[in-house]
Amino acid sequence: MRSIPLAMTWEMLQRGRWYLIACFLGAQLIISIVFGALARAGVDFEDPSMVGVGASFLLTYMFLFSVSALGYQGPPSRLYTYPIPSSTIVSVHLLVSMASVGLQLWLTIFLMNTFFKTHWPLWGPVMFAAATVCSIQATIWLTEKSAWAPLAIAVVAGLLGFWYHFRCGVGAGGRFPTVLWTSVNLVDFGGFLAVTAASFVVGNFAISRNRCGEQLKPLGIHAWLCRVLDFDPDEKALPFRSPAEAQLWYEWRLKGWGMPATVVFGLFIGMTIWLIFVRDPKLIGTGFLVLGGYLSVPGMVCAFIIGNTGRLDTDFEMGHFLGSRPMKSAEMARTILKMTAQSLLLAFSIWTLAFLVTGAILLASGLAPADIIPKDVPWWSFLAAPLGCWAVITVLASIGLTGRPMLFAQICCAVFALYLAGVCLSVFFLPEKVREQLSLAVTYIIPMAILSVTVWLFIAALRRHLIDWSSAVACAIVWISLSSLVVLIGMQYPKGNLLGYFVLVGMAALVVAPIAAAPLAVSWNRTR
Repeated sequence: MRSIPLAMTWEMLQRGRWYLIACFLGAQLIISIVFGALARAGVDFEDPSMVGVGASFLLTYMFLFSVSALGYQGPPSRLYTYPIPSSTIVSVHLLVSMASVGLQLWLTIFLMNTFFKTHWPLWGPVMFAAATVCSIQATIWLTEKSAWAPLAIAVVAGLLGFWYHFRCGVGAGGRFPTVLWTSVNLVDFGGFLAVTAASFVVGNFAISRNRCGEQLKPLGIHAWLCRVLDFDPDEKALPFRSPAEAQLWYEWRLKGWGMPATVVFGLFIGMTIWLIFVRDPKLIGTGFLVLGGYLSVPGMVCAFIIGNTGRLDTDFEMGHFLGSRPMKSAEMARTILKMTAQSLLLAFSIWTLAFLVTGAILLASGLAPADIIPKDVPWWSFLAAPLGCWAVITVLASIGLTGRPMLFAQICCAVFALYLAGVCLSVFFLPEKVREQLSLAVTYIIPMAILSVTVWLFIAALRRHLIDWSSAVACAIVWISLSSLVVLIGMQYPKGNLLGYFVLVGMAALVVAPIAAAPLAVSWNRTR
């Protein structure tokens, strides 16, 4: 390489290329499935009612691409010994993040406009996404290893949300987006330059300070929580009764507060948005339901934190210290799953308590129950939200527990690429009837593959004595119960079809699959 910055850029892209490709192809897979179903249903994407859908999808993919861009770069501390100034480290990181997020979002919008005729704007959202990722990255550096991080990120995200909210036509008091960001004026461009320059200044200050070993003064919240909630065996003179109990205590201290903190942060942001933009009591209940339903999205991030058993945050390979602990791999996997269940239980308990308290206040103020919980919200959605979150987190955590995320990223890239290639070929070369039959076949194949892989995981775990027959029978009973519940609920909807039942029954297997997948993953990682 001719220069250190060029070598740093090449190293980042070389290390994170599979994560970037997997994230991009996965985004195209999801959006093609959703919009393909809408297109088959005859939805007109130019209808004004689709503006809110487009704005929401753009924000979602800004978040996904930003997470992937910030994840593959790794901590900047690994570059502190390089013979380069802090400004070079900051410049390279910010430029690579902005370029990767902007390019992925630009290609996504271009493909959507080409295949589905959505007419989404290109440059406004791309510019906003680039400004957002660099400002968030600088904020993370500034509040590194500090309790100030959630508050600082919330303030920065809120200010940027004002910008996006105003440019989507809701700044005058509307509840939902009315237009898309179709034009970029001088004010927008000036704001983009100001945010980028401020991010560089803040990032340079933060990296220079962190490079000297200095940190922000803590708020004392973490220490207070540890004193109140942590039952240290040394203070009680009670040793741990087993290695599994000690491991559970360690896992909870390290990773257990992820989901509860996500719920508290989401409640804070949601109430702030409601107070500033909405101020309609009838929409508070809807906001709570949306938060509960979308907890699986931040749960993906928590899943990889839970599945990380390495010495570093970016190292999923189990180290010697953890691998040599006096406990079986199956016992270690059960401990991780138990900690995950406790974390999810606490997270949804916080959500439920906040929802009940808010609902009681609204009822006391004179609102009817139908104004708090809309009539079209089915009762089983309150059960599907935690089960779906459990399935997402534990499946992704099991993948991380294998210690081979690169292998699974390559497999995902291959699967997504084959699916997208099949979609393109069917759209351009196959007649409509053949296309519908092919789509129907793929829809049947996916749940069958999930069921087959789940059965194979349980057979492999039983053969290796990682689970016992009682656990396998209990999981089978749970899956049969969930499948029966799906059928009973589906009978209430006359328009339901067999295909929908089949898909949901296959997806229900993901709830019990981690019981066998996690021990196999830990064993594979531990005996690498």
